Amino acid sequence: MRWAILLAGGSGTRLWPLSRRGEPKQFLPLLHGKSLITSSYERMLRVVPTERLLVCAAERHRKRVQMLIPSLPDANYLGEPVGRDTLAAIAFSCSIVQHRDPDAVVSIIPIDQASGPDRIFCEAMEHGFAFIEQNSELLLTFGICPTEAATGYGYLECDQTVKSYRDGDEHITIGVHKNNNENNSNSECKDSGIYNNGSEHCNRSDVYAIGGIHRFLEKPERSLAEKFWLAGPKKYLWNAGMFLWHVRTFLVLLKQYEPHVFDVIREITQAWGTKKYPVILSQNYPSLPKNSIDYAFMERAALSQEKRVMTLPMPHDFQWRDVGTWDSVAELYPADAHGNAQCSTQEIIFVGSENCFVFADSQCTHKHKIRLVNVQNIIVVETPRTILVCERKTAEKVRQAARLRLRFHPHAVQGGGRFLDCFDCRLAMDHCRQNVVVVGLNEIDLLMTGESMTIVPSERPAKYETFHTLRQRDWLPIVNDNECTLRK
Repeated sequence: MRWAILLAGGSGTRLWPLSRRGEPKQFLPLLHGKSLITSSYERMLRVVPTERLLVCAAERHRKRVQMLIPSLPDANYLGEPVGRDTLAAIAFSCSIVQHRDPDAVVSIIPIDQASGPDRIFCEAMEHGFAFIEQNSELLLTFGICPTEAATGYGYLECDQTVKSYRDGDEHITIGVHKNNNENNSNSECKDSGIYNNGSEHCNRSDVYAIGGIHRFLEKPERSLAEKFWLAGPKKYLWNAGMFLWHVRTFLVLLKQYEPHVFDVIREITQAWGTKKYPVILSQNYPSLPKNSIDYAFMERAALSQEKRVMTLPMPHDFQWRDVGTWDSVAELYPADAHGNAQCSTQEIIFVGSENCFVFADSQCTHKHKIRLVNVQNIIVVETPRTILVCERKTAEKVRQAARLRLRFHPHAVQGGGRFLDCFDCRLAMDHCRQNVVVVGLNEIDLLMTGESMTIVPSERPAKYETFHTLRQRDWLPIVNDNECTLRK
């Protein structure tokens, strides 16, 4: 039978300050008020029924997941006592699935993605399942047609010497999948995804052509990414991290490539459903190595003589994003003619600004009026505790900021400020109760009051007549200093 596993681990430090250890990104309302895990679960219900849909995540998040997905059976939540990357999570999940259904074909879907339209996703899943059911000795991954020379994604190098399987080959059938879940009245997959482009009834001539994979490639440098982009999608695809295979085939290869992982997982699985299971899981799971499924398994399978790894390129009109940074979150929201976007119930004003994004947490009670004046490529994230202001391409630097230990006094008259990798930026604060962290910006001034925040290019403070309460001594210039805490 067909099964699906949602991988919901990870901490999401690049989405700090909204994402924290106790509130990782999979639970955040990033998709127009809906969480990543809820959106992924609802979409996969159109592919497999509830009883064959599993979630693998940290054990400490079990109650939170049950609140977000009340229909998820408790036995279908696979709680990891500690995080051990995707190899351990997938091996653990597939072994449990085989224990429950020895003839299972399973798809593995990371939840930290936004994609659509949902109709195309369901068609691709249907095609992938049909292919593996008839070619159970193969492994299938899903490739994304690149839309730019991206350096933040891994790549798949296609092997054009391997036979391609197209619609009609090997009696593979294509079409919109009808869900077998009788409890779901809306069984037909519709375009309800984040990228719904209104093409629900468009006539597409896309052909799903499953081909071979020569090798998996790590995130490239800019020059190499541009070569991949110029070579085209027939040669290079983005690696979506979505897989589909027969559990028996996966576990046979796991025993061959990673015998220690196989032995540990087998011992855990043998205790499944017994009173000893929690103890055996907590004692053995931490001994698993921290390895990604790509590095420890898929790359080796692709390089083997058997040529087991195949890829299904998604159609060109399938829009996909790895929601890992604030820059990727910004692309999920519609932008105005100048590239500015927002997710906020507060008053946001863009004056002469381009390619900026503002995200205000709905739990904020401050309700700042946020103004961006004559600036470009800036992201503002406001939470009840902290305000982050960063350059759009500073994903790794935001991860550094997540390690900061900021003092916060809810009733303080003035908050604190921190600059990371900034040059000639200044901050003026008057009755601001939040901490302010600025990352990777040059020559920018931030003017904070209890009611508003204004971001402008660096000028003389005297020019800001509307901020008459800010005194000259409140300005603290930061020049060539990678990290400096402002005085209070």
